[in-house]
Amino acid sequence: MSNLSHPRGIQPLGNSLVSQAPSVRDASLGNLSKLSDELLLEVLALCPHDSLLSLSASSKALYAFATHEDLWRALVLEEFEGHFSWASTWMGTYFLTKLGPRKICSGGNIARVGNAEARRASVKRKRPGLQDSSAIIHDTPHHVRPLQVQGVYSDLLYQPWLCATIQLSEEWLSTDNIDRRRGMTVSEFVNQYERPNRPVVITGAISKWPALKKWSLPYLSKVFQGKTIVAGNYEMPFDTYLKYWDSNHDEMPLYFFDKTFCIKAPQLQNDFSVPEYFSDDLFSVLGEEGRPDYRWMIMGPSRSGSSFHVDPNCTSAWNAVITGRKKWILYPPHVEPPGVHASPDRADVATPLSLVEWFMNFYEEAQVGKVKPIECVVSPGELIFVPRGWWHMAINLEPGIAITQNFVSRTNLPHVLSYLKPGRSDLVSGCALHDRASLHDRFVAALAERCPEVLKELEAKREARRSKAERDGNLSRLFKPCQRDEKVKLSHSPNSDTKQNQGEFSFGFQV
Repeated sequence: MSNLSHPRGIQPLGNSLVSQAPSVRDASLGNLSKLSDELLLEVLALCPHDSLLSLSASSKALYAFATHEDLWRALVLEEFEGHFSWASTWMGTYFLTKLGPRKICSGGNIARVGNAEARRASVKRKRPGLQDSSAIIHDTPHHVRPLQVQGVYSDLLYQPWLCATIQLSEEWLSTDNIDRRRGMTVSEFVNQYERPNRPVVITGAISKWPALKKWSLPYLSKVFQGKTIVAGNYEMPFDTYLKYWDSNHDEMPLYFFDKTFCIKAPQLQNDFSVPEYFSDDLFSVLGEEGRPDYRWMIMGPSRSGSSFHVDPNCTSAWNAVITGRKKWILYPPHVEPPGVHASPDRADVATPLSLVEWFMNFYEEAQVGKVKPIECVVSPGELIFVPRGWWHMAINLEPGIAITQNFVSRTNLPHVLSYLKPGRSDLVSGCALHDRASLHDRFVAALAERCPEVLKELEAKREARRSKAERDGNLSRLFKPCQRDEKVKLSHSPNSDTKQNQGEFSFGFQV
């Protein structure tokens, strides 16, 4: 657990029962006290920055709410997207980006940075109304020292800070119940893991990658100099992301997740190659422009990562770790992870706000469930195979860099085609919206032109399954006990055998 106290003195709600400091919520909020913390924060999220500043100066409780980092993070990303000047906090970042190098005091007063004498005078300036208001301006123009307020108890305000600072429990990291293989042949991988749809950690498969030695932050800073990358779904300069990486305090930091990294820095393509286990990638018949997104460079500070999801288009994936360690939690396709709420078709998935929050609130529940998760920590030089349909999440235990790629092999092709055939644009992803409904037909046409033997092999296997199902069905009807009422019913229903056949078997693969 974290031994630190919240920078603004906020405490969890339960502490109000034992603390000597009485709650100031009702007195500080007035009529707004009738709102729940959640609703109050939603109202404040509608306010512009100047209104938030004014509210923060009006009372202790409103100071705690109006300076909440999540509000200012939303303001920065909404107004500036990825083009901001990072200043250690989102509130400081907003004003540094909007106003440039000025002095900002916590009451909202803005002062230009002047000479040393003016800076010393500004530090002595005090703001009336709140205690402990001395030295509220730092020597740097964009850093604001938060005020400590007493009597503010809120789980909503406290938990994000706790998730960002709590020490990850050893209990969360110690379980390792996944298969680990070294020196496995491609045939062994297909028969023991890909075909049975089982995850596995493979060691030694990327040991010859130059990236393992070259991809440090200084090296990547040179490679991406003057270029933008994608982090948290926002385009931003790479050096901006590194500044954020170094000093953010987010409970779930922005995650570098860039699919065009090889276009922006072509030299990186020489530093890695697709491991032999995954070289069979049939989506490649569509070409780089026609296929769905499939390859990403991933980077992030500690606690960054991806929350529970299933990979797109029924594809499988591999994830190779270059630096740092990642904790993985995986559930088989038929088991929805605790705390995750998905629509029946998985088009919409609701998950906890952050990865650490899931561990705090649901990890213990996961250990006593009927189906326990697959868990592991993947270290540099290792990769993990994530089979189609598996729920998975990953959190960086340390600052880390990785490469991940989704693929369609011959083994997985029937499942991908079955998934794509309905042509639902809301379920197909990774390509332009107007191309999603036609992805199945375009894929089959490209296979027929460039790899006709693959479709012939698929059709032969499907025909073999159909023949076997019919033989098994005939045998089951031959030896099935027939009740008297069934005899009467069948004697008056000449088409009953046909109807029974129609309901008895379901062919899952359609091309």
